[in-house]
Amino acid sequence: MRGIEGVGLVAIAIFSQDPGYGYPPEAPAGAGPSTLGGTLHLSFTILVVQAMCLGLLVIAWRLWKTPHLRSWAAFSLACGLLPMVFMPFFVLAQNNPHSAFAGYAGLFERLATNADTIWGTVLLIPLWAGKRLMQFYA
Repeated sequence: MRGIEGVGLVAIAIFSQDPGYGYPPEAPAGAGPSTLGGTLHLSFTILVVQAMCLGLLVIAWRLWKTPHLRSWAAFSLACGLLPMVFMPFFVLAQNNPHSAFAGYAGLFERLATNADTIWGTVLLIPLWAGKRLMQFYA
């Protein structure tokens, strides 16, 4: 899953998104004209988010098998579901300028697409402090 996510991120960097919904600032307020590059950017974004979610869910499943790592499994599950929670709010904020979510599309997008970054940061903090997390007992 991480390999698919990595290849997708490279593709997202190669193909730029179509201007629209006020981004960049001179873009139209609604959906702009669709291009092949923008369509590929969106397609690879969907692939990356799905691979990220599935990867975190696989990690949660694997950690659940070890009883003393079940709290990490629950956290991994929560991070794997995070994009599914925030992506609808992103769509609402982006497509409805009169909703309570208007103006927060970027925030919801970042929360939805950075679940693995949040997971990795939370995992690394205790490791940087010198704590052993993945200690297996025989």
